[in-house]
Amino acid sequence: MTTFTAFIRNIPYTFTNDELKDTLEKAFGTVTSARIVTRLNRFKQIRQSAGYGFADFAEQKSLDDAVAAHGFQAGGRNLKITVARPRVVVEDNIFVSGIAAGINEEGLKAHFATYHPVDAKIVYNYESEQRRGFGFVRVASKEDRDAAITSLEGSTLGDQTISVRVARRPFLSTEEVERRRELRRNRRRRGGRRAPRRAPQNSAPQ
Repeated sequence: MTTFTAFIRNIPYTFTNDELKDTLEKAFGTVTSARIVTRLNRFKQIRQSAGYGFADFAEQKSLDDAVAAHGFQAGGRNLKITVARPRVVVEDNIFVSGIAAGINEEGLKAHFATYHPVDAKIVYNYESEQRRGFGFVRVASKEDRDAAITSLEGSTLGDQTISVRVARRPFLSTEEVERRRELRRNRRRRGGRRAPRRAPQNSAPQ
């Protein structure tokens, strides 16, 4: 069945998936599903709303009406509704956040040893060379990826709890990362000023 997906920001933090679905359905028409994105609160060790999510409408008109409803209020907040971009899923790449400073790439890869890791990469800032606290693990198959995410989400690596989820961008080799870093350096030297900040392909949280 064809669905028409909206991306929704500024969702009240107290809302559940059902409350979001019912609210949108009453205002715009049939909603086949609604899902609020959650994040792991490392201090409380629970998952909490991230304040944004997605809703699948049954009809294009319902989606259009929702997007056109600027300032639509729900739970005392103005929902910001746009058309969701198609989701890109990379079958063999896993995004890992919360990586402790003492963990190197071999240690990250070893943590995924049960799931046939091919490579691991910890992301650094291109300019400062400082670690950014997250990275990527490439595994052998989609099945390994799904099993790793199920088993290792919220696990402890070093002295920190990590969050594990599907990466939305391909894994970059060390050579490709270094090539992009060198390109940025060359642009800055030629221009005489810093290049606009732009996250490397393997650096944006998914």
